Amino acid sequence: MVKTVIMAGGEGVRLRPLTVTRPKPMIPVANIPMITRLIEHVKSTTGILDIGVTLYYLPNVIMSHLRDGSELGVRIYYSIEEKPLGTAGGVKKMIDDYAWDDTIIVVSGDVLTNIDLGEVLKFHYENNSDFTIVVRREKDVTRFGIVELDSRLRVTRFKEKPSPSEVFSDLINTGIYVIEPHVFKAVGSRKNMDFANDLIPFLIQNNYRLYGFVADKYYWSDIGDIEQYRATHIDVLSGSLNLPGGIREEPKAKGVFIGRNASVKTDRIIPPVIIGEGSKVISSVIGPYTVIGRNVIVEEDSVIENSIVFDNVYIGSSVRVEGAIIGEKATIGDHTVIGEGAVIGDESRIGRGSQVKPRVKIWPSKIIDPYTTVSSDVKWGIRWSRVLFEPWGLSGVFNIDITPELLVKLGLTIGSILRERSTVLIGHDLSMTSLAAARAVEAGILASGVDVKYLGAIPLPLLTYSIKKLKTPLGVYVNSVQGDHMRLRLKFFEEDGKFLTKNMSRKIEEIFFREQIRRSADVELGHLTIEPGLEKDYVEELFNYLPIEASRMRNLRILVDCAGGVVSRIVPEVFSRMDISVYYSNCTDMKVPRHLRKNVYANIYTSTANIIRDSGFDLGFIFDNDGDKLALATRRSGVVSGDRLVALMAAIMLKKHPGGRILLPSTMSQGLIKFVEDLGGKVELGGTGLMGLSDQLDDKYIMAADERGSIIFPFLHFGPDAIFTALSILDYAVSNDIDETISSIPEFFKLRKELYLPYEKRALFARKLVENVELEIVELGDGFKIFFAETGWAYLRFMRSEPVVEIVVESSTKESAEVILKNMLYLVNSIIEKLE
Repeated sequence: MVKTVIMAGGEGVRLRPLTVTRPKPMIPVANIPMITRLIEHVKSTTGILDIGVTLYYLPNVIMSHLRDGSELGVRIYYSIEEKPLGTAGGVKKMIDDYAWDDTIIVVSGDVLTNIDLGEVLKFHYENNSDFTIVVRREKDVTRFGIVELDSRLRVTRFKEKPSPSEVFSDLINTGIYVIEPHVFKAVGSRKNMDFANDLIPFLIQNNYRLYGFVADKYYWSDIGDIEQYRATHIDVLSGSLNLPGGIREEPKAKGVFIGRNASVKTDRIIPPVIIGEGSKVISSVIGPYTVIGRNVIVEEDSVIENSIVFDNVYIGSSVRVEGAIIGEKATIGDHTVIGEGAVIGDESRIGRGSQVKPRVKIWPSKIIDPYTTVSSDVKWGIRWSRVLFEPWGLSGVFNIDITPELLVKLGLTIGSILRERSTVLIGHDLSMTSLAAARAVEAGILASGVDVKYLGAIPLPLLTYSIKKLKTPLGVYVNSVQGDHMRLRLKFFEEDGKFLTKNMSRKIEEIFFREQIRRSADVELGHLTIEPGLEKDYVEELFNYLPIEASRMRNLRILVDCAGGVVSRIVPEVFSRMDISVYYSNCTDMKVPRHLRKNVYANIYTSTANIIRDSGFDLGFIFDNDGDKLALATRRSGVVSGDRLVALMAAIMLKKHPGGRILLPSTMSQGLIKFVEDLGGKVELGGTGLMGLSDQLDDKYIMAADERGSIIFPFLHFGPDAIFTALSILDYAVSNDIDETISSIPEFFKLRKELYLPYEKRALFARKLVENVELEIVELGDGFKIFFAETGWAYLRFMRSEPVVEIVVESSTKESAEVILKNMLYLVNSIIEKLE
């Protein structure tokens, strides 16, 4: 009876970083591990079902994959070496462990071949051989053992890895042997030995019958390094190799193989290409000579060519990967370039806008900051982010940046800072990803002994209003980013509905990263309840603060676009209370393919403006999907949003509250600030985003706004509210020429740019900036504002969650804004260079 032994104990040093987390035989070839292909090849060419596997390096990885072999229709036996015994020593140990007394076929676990092992076995028996070596001709033999055969194909000489002057044959040892049981008995009790350096020379010296099976007509590849690994895939994809075990994915076109449940448009595929099951390619170019693993996501406008991508990888939008290898569960951020010959280790995260230079190797679980140029290997250390929250909350791609595990831990953390039996409100928008994320946070909060009032799918203003009304200490809102339901943003609100302050965010982050989570066995689980009737209370409150006479609006015709968002749950109820003609658009969930969503949402503004202009509507309101931000459209002014909408609302609020205080971010336009002050308003400046405003926000302000154009009415509640914004505009438009007010708002132009700046160099950068700038400079909480006489200003802000400095410039003309930006880029880059 014949058995097979696969030598799978090697560390694969020349294949690092791929072999840092897996033994060499577990490296996939066309999405199937090499050892799986070897076992299937042995079974198909010989019928052998008893297969031994020698193990040393990371044995559990192979054992957990193969188990007992039943899934492959074979019986697997394992022999684990506590210390390396050499190739022959490891095989001998297996034979001794299981008391095998059979002919053994030995195959190296890092070989890919279609050599007919049944023919090799037949040759072995026909020649009454004691030990048969499979050999083949190669041009460069110095990397292998070389074999000399006589006319009867008997081995006469053998030399392991000869120097050029020692070469006597062009036949090399393939690492495939057939061995009779008495051979190992001849070496007695010796345990540590190698085939090439010990056993084969011993057998030749003692005149054993050694024969060489010449396998020139077959394919054979010793996958010993990264270059050979890539070359082997090119052979597979080009058809040079009839791959043992075949290509599992289904042929869809010539040279195009796509797995089950994969979502791919073949019109952007350049063959030959293999794409694994469950993968999603969103309007990107794949190929040629590219293998994509299972459950890989490739976002829009990316290009992947001549590359190998392992399973469960996420590749962002506008990424370029050329001739590279990307390990399992790696994350490649948007606008990243991976150069030829680069290798990204398993579970590494490459930040957006980064460049990995050709032939650079990044070891597993490394974090590369955004906008980093990586020009040398990254082996040691790991940079863990210590920041969760950005100025607008926690954001990222669901299941990639924001995993269910992270969300449960975050829920536990939130619960740990609150008293047991406290209550947290949770709401979300209409997307299933938001629902899943909200439920994960909810599970963590309940597990910490804190109660949850689940509000379901609601607009954001209803959540912040409810926090104030119910006097709960904290609320969580989850929404998908407009146009992409997989990108989430989690927003957190404290007591009274104010957005998370910097102090509270640091407290949550400290507990989260130190894992100081309340896990006492005595904690009673929190209670989950549903709070009904809040929508009605919220609508009543709107009209209490803004009593509108329905009869005054009888002649108005307005268009309301809900952008397919959850705001549609309340907006019809609000407008039904007024005697106006309303046309609703996109006020049901928009079933648009993901790769088209961004364009669809971007076109909403243009299409609404055209409808207003051409169809006789007076006004149009475009809500974002969670109801915290609004865009206005009028016949003469077109679309009004962002800073211009803030200026319009300031004019409206100051007419009702002359001399009122208004809170704006430090990046707000100087032209807008002057416009508000000229109307008699008192402008005060706060920090960046909703978080930056929270520290100062109170009900003494008549309104507040952030950089995105979200507007807060503190007398109502402390969250941004697009619904109240729309009602206020409607009320104003009845008695005033709204286009005339809009036309009085000055024009201003803003430009933005981000540059990489490590966290540890921020303090020195700030000092050098102050020393080098002769213009007026104002230090703010998270950056600096520099004034350029009459032309404009620049704002330098240190990003809280990324090692990035953001440059925002503004001027009255686009040309002068571009000049300011150019000057600022030169200044900032020159300071950064001096810090190197």
